[in-house]
Amino acid sequence: MRNQIDEKKGLHYKYTKLENKLCFDCHNDHAGRDFELIHWEKPMKEFDHELTGYSLIGKHKSILCRDCHNPALISNELLQIEPELDITKTLLGLTQGCLNCHLDEHRTQLGNDCLKCHSQNRWVKAELFAHDKSKFVLTGKHKKVDCQKCHKTITEDKPVSKKDISYSKYIGLKFNNCTSCHTDIHKGKFGNDCNRCHVTEGWKILDERNVDHNKTDFPLMGKHKSVKCDVCHKPNKKFKKNQYNECLDCHNDYHLKQFAKRADKGKCESCHTVDGFKPAIFPISSHNETEFKLTGAHLAQPCFVCHKLTESVKPIIDFKPKERLCIDCHIDRHLGQFSKTKSCTDCHNESDWRESLFNHETGSSYKLLGAHKKVDCSGCHKESVNGTEKYILYKPLESKCESCHQSDVKPLE
Repeated sequence: MRNQIDEKKGLHYKYTKLENKLCFDCHNDHAGRDFELIHWEKPMKEFDHELTGYSLIGKHKSILCRDCHNPALISNELLQIEPELDITKTLLGLTQGCLNCHLDEHRTQLGNDCLKCHSQNRWVKAELFAHDKSKFVLTGKHKKVDCQKCHKTITEDKPVSKKDISYSKYIGLKFNNCTSCHTDIHKGKFGNDCNRCHVTEGWKILDERNVDHNKTDFPLMGKHKSVKCDVCHKPNKKFKKNQYNECLDCHNDYHLKQFAKRADKGKCESCHTVDGFKPAIFPISSHNETEFKLTGAHLAQPCFVCHKLTESVKPIIDFKPKERLCIDCHIDRHLGQFSKTKSCTDCHNESDWRESLFNHETGSSYKLLGAHKKVDCSGCHKESVNGTEKYILYKPLESKCESCHQSDVKPLE
């Protein structure tokens, strides 16, 4: 008590020096050995702790007085000053530091000022701690990681006391590199600076600012720029061992080797670009080097008009048709009238099938003479029907005059 007054702190200094109270205002005497020396004007549990200079806030408000004021927590300093003090009854001998009453769960790793991180509402959650003020600022997914994931529990092999058996490690953690905590799935092939490619928002998210594929043996161009990394770099493929010499190392051959016998062995880049499979860049000049040259109206036709989807082992576009006759693509409007005697090109050209090249003088046994030369074809060759099909009849056709002309002369009787 005397040392508190001399140090100008505590309840006794406040009462005796600031409020001029006498000792026996609170402590009665000469009432026997069993008499309670301290006189409480109100019950002890209603005592205003503010008078001591130590405010009870948070969880401290709900605990009993003797939870703190108990012999186990009395400082040795007081016992040295008053060795005959009855420690079972005194309310003196406590210090205001947290560690006077509470176990230091951090084992002096973080100093003695617990209130830098903890509030008096609860100690389990470090409400006042800000990781941004530490040497390792949390960003991205690190913000959601539980503290114990990084600050793991240390178990002492030879603890000094029971309280030293286990605690969380906060000092001495290595975080110079991601591999201090994370497994390097690349096994050191790209060095230790993971931040060159990855960001803390997720290891699957790559920082495109640092990943320059153009510095590799395979620069990304065209559609390749928008392809996700794991489409090519699969878990079972090594980054530095990927095969990309040929398009078919990654892409399926939808033509099923139709062009394998060409001089370039069917290289995809002969017809396609990295900007997209469609449209193909196979030019007219290249087509005219094939067995079927494009002339006339054929030049205006899209590829798929002739090269159709066929069903083989797999559905493919047929670029190697076996037949190249007109009737392989075009409907025979004459219904076979000339199939044995004529070719389509005898009468038609590739510019316009409606323009006939037929020469009645050389192509028919019936020569046009006189007024017949001026008659339109439809004057003799009429529309006919074969079942449900309509067609123009060219052969067989009667060549007698009366087959076309009606005679006004009456026969002789």
